[in-house]
Amino acid sequence: MGDSYTAGQRASTPDARWSSLVAGTMHWTERNVADGGTGFVTRYPGRGLLSYAEQLRSVKYPKRIDVVVIAGGQNDFDELRTEPGTVFRAVDETYALAARRFPDARIIAVGPSTPWAVGLEARALDSAVRAAAERYGATYVSLIDPNVVRRDHLDADGIHVTDEGYAAIARRVVTQIS
Repeated sequence: MGDSYTAGQRASTPDARWSSLVAGTMHWTERNVADGGTGFVTRYPGRGLLSYAEQLRSVKYPKRIDVVVIAGGQNDFDELRTEPGTVFRAVDETYALAARRFPDARIIAVGPSTPWAVGLEARALDSAVRAAAERYGATYVSLIDPNVVRRDHLDADGIHVTDEGYAAIARRVVTQIS
């Protein structure tokens, strides 16, 4: 689960999104439930877009789940500026819920990415994801240390990445989880 980067917005095909590239490399069967514009707190229930914890609670999963990937958070940067405690609690609650709901699964925590310079918001959220991953036994992956998204990876909208950007994210994730 995750945001538009995990959903593969602007990828040429769903197979070109980073999560599908990782699943293929790792020989996993992927069920991608990511929604663009969502985050640990960011949600649009009127459009059916839920926060990550709400997604964990509401999506019907098969009986056996081996791996749960929770990725993203850059949509929470605005909330982080005004209500950091709310965001930090939501990050922790999301990973606590994943650990309870999928006790036998490997949980992979992919921190936020950013198409911009890595600022305080990205670092603070990345630190919160890292801490929650450690607390709940998840494997942590940083996309900002160093920043995997380069300017030449950006699509014309200046926010989302091209297939090259998705491939770079996939390489980082595979390298850090292998």
